[in-house]
Order: sequence, then structure tokens, then C-alpha cells
Amino acid sequence: MRKSFLILIVILGLILPIFSFAQITTEKMEEKAPGILEGWWNSIKIFWGKFKDVFIGALKKAWQSAVRIWKKMWEWFKNIWNKYISSKIHWLWEKILSFFRKKT
Repeated sequence: MRKSFLILIVILGLILPIFSFAQITTEKMEEKAPGILEGWWNSIKIFWGKFKDVFIGALKKAWQSAVRIWKKMWEWFKNIWNKYISSKIHWLWEKILSFFRKKT
């Protein structure tokens, strides 16, 4: 009993999806496309009209946050540069100049 039921389920599972290909459409895609595109465009306009201010506000806040982060990073870099790197480069530059001055 179980085997025959299982075989029946497997056969139906393989055969029934084939019937979906037998559906007949009266409209071709070329006939549907203008309506689909027009509906899509209208829904985009409605959505943008309702949520334009939300998106612009979110974009401004994200930009301001990014600018704050980059300013902090710039201040940190300047601090590191002035405390550590600048003096080393200046020292190295003086050594290079003194080396070439001695040669001439």
C-alpha cells in the first residue's frame, strides 16, 4: 500500500507540472508590455512622491555622518603626522642634504 501510494505521488509530482505548459495565453508579451511599463512608472512616481523627503533626508544624514567621520580621520592623521612622522622625515631629509653637501 505504501509503495503504491509513494509511486503515485512521484508520478503525479512529475506529470502535473507539465500541464502548466498547456495553458493558452491570448495576449502576447508585446501587447502586455506597454501596460506593464506604464503601471510600473506610475507606481514609481507615486512612491517617489510620498517618500522623496524621507530619501533626501536620509541621504543628507548619511553624507553628514560620512563627512564627520572623514574629518575625524583627517584630524587623527594630522596628529600622527605632526607627532611622529614629520620629525622623522625632517631628520631623514637633513641627513640626505648633509650627505650631498659633503660630497660637493
